[in-house]
Amino acid sequence: MQFYKNLKRARVRMGKSQIEVAKAVGISNAALSNYETSYREPDLDTLCALADRKSTRLNSSHSA
Repeated sequence: MQFYKNLKRARVRMGKSQIEVAKAVGISNAALSNYETSYREPDLDTLCALADRKSTRLNSSHSA
């Protein structure tokens, strides 16, 4: 599965809105929306923060 699909699925499973997750990670909800729609990819620091917030291993987030 593609990263952006995993990202959205993890957020939905947590029962969180884009605004809640974005605020917790320190990014705008527009940025998170861009990541979840595959318009953009997060930088390494943001990726780590998202993985930490979602208790997700980075290597499983990037599986194809």
